[in-house]
Amino acid sequence: MFAQSRRFTPLQTSSLSSNRSRFWWFHDRNDSIDDSINIGKLNKSFKYDDDGQVRDDESVFYRFKIKNSGSVKFNFKNEGEESITFSIVNSQNRLIVADGRRLFREVDEDEKGKLKADLDRGTYYLRITTDGDREDYSIKLKFRSNRDDD
Repeated sequence: MFAQSRRFTPLQTSSLSSNRSRFWWFHDRNDSIDDSINIGKLNKSFKYDDDGQVRDDESVFYRFKIKNSGSVKFNFKNEGEESITFSIVNSQNRLIVADGRRLFREVDEDEKGKLKADLDRGTYYLRITTDGDREDYSIKLKFRSNRDDD
């Protein structure tokens, strides 16, 4: 019926939500932690790609669960005209601190940004916000577990 713009590159089977339109008037309201897009459980080696749109009156949230501690790396691309902030938060929407650093990146228009951190087992959220009207973005996530027996 409507063209979908969601792209996935998972290396494993997971319960990914795949019915989200890029267009704001068809937005599925992933604007709260409770309604976050479920990336799934990250174990061993895992990759995930997505693109979307964020508006100034709401955040977009992605949820991911880490089975065992490991290294997570995000690549962000701002395809819009205003800056976009990408933040790793907990279930109370509070910024995560890892290795003495607050885990967020502000990416200016038509720029790219990276965020890498070692995270413990648990559930985390990627929060995407902007002051712009409707800003396009893309994200890539890579995870590598610290354990070989996942």
